[in-house]
Amino acid sequence: MSNKSVPLSVRLSQEDAAFIAGLKAPDAVTMSEKVRYLVGAERIRSEQAETFEGVHDQVAEMVNPLMQKLRLMERSTGRSLPVLTLIAGWLPKMVAELAQGQEPEDNPAWSEDDLSKLEEVERESIELVIAFLPVLKTLMADQISKGVNTAEKKELATLLEGHQDEKEEDKER
Repeated sequence: MSNKSVPLSVRLSQEDAAFIAGLKAPDAVTMSEKVRYLVGAERIRSEQAETFEGVHDQVAEMVNPLMQKLRLMERSTGRSLPVLTLIAGWLPKMVAELAQGQEPEDNPAWSEDDLSKLEEVERESIELVIAFLPVLKTLMADQISKGVNTAEKKELATLLEGHQDEKEEDKER
């Protein structure tokens, strides 16, 4: 690939031009430098999306500000949100695993390896749901979940009762 620059002429809306002008990009001062920065960043993002690690890093980068806000809220209020913390921590792995499968339009016959990976993600999802159930039960019992309406509480109670029945059946086996 040649390092020779290719001149481009583009028309942008005033909003897009203002966005680029206001963009804070490392070592980019002029509009041209900022456009080159955006193209380079998108190229890197696109290439990263082809690997498990790249997708994991992208999702983690996206979730990180939310996790920081969550931790700050937990510290400032003294209240804990374990379910949200667990989901946000697990989300990058789940998305990265799902992103690695065959594209159905490219190959409608999924490989055994792809199916095995998806089944592993499914198993981990089930384990997380099982881990959430006691936390939800505690939250409901302690009346901490004020944001949950009566219908949702009844639905959760039904799920929890079913979970308890399954645990007792497992113990009997």
